Amino acid sequence: MNMDVTLEENDGVRFKTWEMDSQSRPPVNWTSDIIVTMCGWCNRVAAADSEGARKSWLAIEEAINHMQLMEGDNAPNLTHGICPECKSNFLKSIPSDKRLRF
Repeated sequence: MNMDVTLEENDGVRFKTWEMDSQSRPPVNWTSDIIVTMCGWCNRVAAADSEGARKSWLAIEEAINHMQLMEGDNAPNLTHGICPECKSNFLKSIPSDKRLRF
């Protein structure tokens, strides 16, 4: 990869990149079939017990160890949600007359 950086009028900057060389490689499957839910507010991870039921929300480092997420050859897929604590805090921040009812 090569890059040219050029100053332009009015304090602008122009970046131009191009590929110098490439090599064919076989495709790599980086992800596994495991789907891990992470809270989009606090980044804790929904940890499952041995039966697969959600047990608790753990700090990411704890979840990696507890769920052995990095033990295999492939990384787990991530999805985002909201943990019960963050959901409660979020709902408390919305006046009750402004909340949607389902």
